[in-house]
Amino acid sequence: MPLPSTGEAERAGGPLRWTSALLFTAVNALFLAKYAFNALGPRGLAAPALYAACALALCAVGPRLLAGPLRRPRAFAVLAAALVALALAAVALTAGLELPVDRASAIVTFEQRLLHGDYPYAALTRLDHQISGFPGLFLLFLPLHLLGEVGLSQPLALLACALLLWRGPGAPAQKAAALLLLAGSPLFVWEVVVRSELLANLVLSAWLLEWTLRGERRSTRGAAALGGLAAGVLLTTRGIVLVPLLVFLRLVYGKLGRGGTLIAAGCAAASAAAILTPFVLWSRGQGAGSPLLVQVSSIPTPVLAASLCAALLLGLRCRSQDEAQAATGALLCAIVAVAFALFCARLGLTEAMLRSRFDLSYFAFALPFLLLSLYRPPDAAGPAR
Repeated sequence: MPLPSTGEAERAGGPLRWTSALLFTAVNALFLAKYAFNALGPRGLAAPALYAACALALCAVGPRLLAGPLRRPRAFAVLAAALVALALAAVALTAGLELPVDRASAIVTFEQRLLHGDYPYAALTRLDHQISGFPGLFLLFLPLHLLGEVGLSQPLALLACALLLWRGPGAPAQKAAALLLLAGSPLFVWEVVVRSELLANLVLSAWLLEWTLRGERRSTRGAAALGGLAAGVLLTTRGIVLVPLLVFLRLVYGKLGRGGTLIAAGCAAASAAAILTPFVLWSRGQGAGSPLLVQVSSIPTPVLAASLCAALLLGLRCRSQDEAQAATGALLCAIVAVAFALFCARLGLTEAMLRSRFDLSYFAFALPFLLLSLYRPPDAAGPAR
């Protein structure tokens, strides 16, 4: 990535950013290829090729081209506001609940059953699918449901990414290129149109980790407890949240120290238990399966164990925030890719990909961390202690 030269650190960080750029482009091109091929046949494969060329060009020369018009931070704020407004318009102009995708339907169904005092996991979605999210996910979406539009999560996620970029180091042109890359990615556009929550879920995780690692007062016990409580809530949204928490383990330990880390871990366990226990007990009263088993059963146990071990090993090796962000994005891509490969081996590529037996939109999990590692100067956060 053509960033302002920072000598040896810049040269060391280049491979990380280019790896993130290639992964970001590849997963979006693969996702686009599925729908382009279904719509146009082999001719549709020109669409992902064109997207890949444009995305890599934006990564390579975008910061230089934008350096003039976006040399001031205020220009970045205007760009971010315009992109968020476009996302809000897309939500207003599309009928996400009427599309043959169940993400928004699962949220709305869960919220309606919960507000009526019924066990929500006993209900089926509009397309007769089982609700698979952990209860914390739906509790976070409850305010948006009460507002009447769960699709607001993706414009808010885009705004949150813009604020993360704004607060971080680097030139405004670099941050603008990264934000444009996200806003124009097929996976993000899909998330907006179908009212999904995958990207928003991991954006919140990135926010929590950024909040923990920034600021002198983050080493206090109160801040450690607050961060731990928030981490516990996020862990009850989707199990995949555990991956970035493990990858950032060394950096968090370096910031909070042994005592602060133990406090954070204890508070995370307490808040997760406080959210999950009522639903587990409720499921027994209904004679239904535990909501904890629904999501865990979606990934083979060996893959799950290997993923957590890899996250922990990376967490012990990553010495800076740019390394941890790149490693998190790469590992999340790898986890989804392995699951996709297993589906292809069992069902064949046509069934797994073109006929949607595997949901390629899970690659959206990786986008926030790949995005953040694209612009961040090497060792901007400093090495872990």
